[in-house]
Amino acid sequence: TTDGAIQQTGDAAYVNGLRIEMNAATGIGNDAAISTNLSDEPVYHYTSKSNKDGTTRLTTDDRIKLASDYSHGGDPGAVYQYIGNPADRDLRVENYANTALWEKVAHRPSLKAVTTSGKVQIDEIIGDLYVDQIVTGHDSRGSGSDVNLMAQGGIYVAQTFGGGWYTGLVQGGKVTLKAEHGGIGTSSAHPLQLDSGTLLKDHVEASARGDVYLKEIEGDLRLKK
Repeated sequence: TTDGAIQQTGDAAYVNGLRIEMNAATGIGNDAAISTNLSDEPVYHYTSKSNKDGTTRLTTDDRIKLASDYSHGGDPGAVYQYIGNPADRDLRVENYANTALWEKVAHRPSLKAVTTSGKVQIDEIIGDLYVDQIVTGHDSRGSGSDVNLMAQGGIYVAQTFGGGWYTGLVQGGKVTLKAEHGGIGTSSAHPLQLDSGTLLKDHVEASARGDVYLKEIEGDLRLKK
């Protein structure tokens, strides 16, 4: 949080975490996009392929990441937390859907960036960008500074830690969205909500490899491409 601007001053710097919040008065990434890296998956101790020769000694709260092709119970690619008593378990054939022993770990990354004025430029350098809200203030004419969002994966609406949904609001003058290897907006039920500017210079540009779900919450959606 600052009463000035948040600026990127070097190529190597980035902001990392499960929940990222940035609050400023005069811009977030005015001159160069702020590099972010939202946490892509929960921390885990073992994988379902960790011990190819037999059992693994588990203690309560150990976490296991399942292989993408796992077929013995549980969601492939998910992380499960062991809630049973210490025991030797064969992680290769365990039924992770057994709720007496296993609990799926919820993972809900989110980013909130709010500035009173000035640009907002954010570059999610690895994986997906999950939006709580990204806002720069509107002026008396209904316009505002540019908002430029880029993601190496997709740009989606974030969920709260409790499992609900954030608004996924993106507000500014001209809004540019670029998802290099994913979609924009989560679904028709949870689109990215836009509040773009009303002047002739203001429009929305969106490019993605996947599906695009957008909703302009007030006035016209002036889509350039």
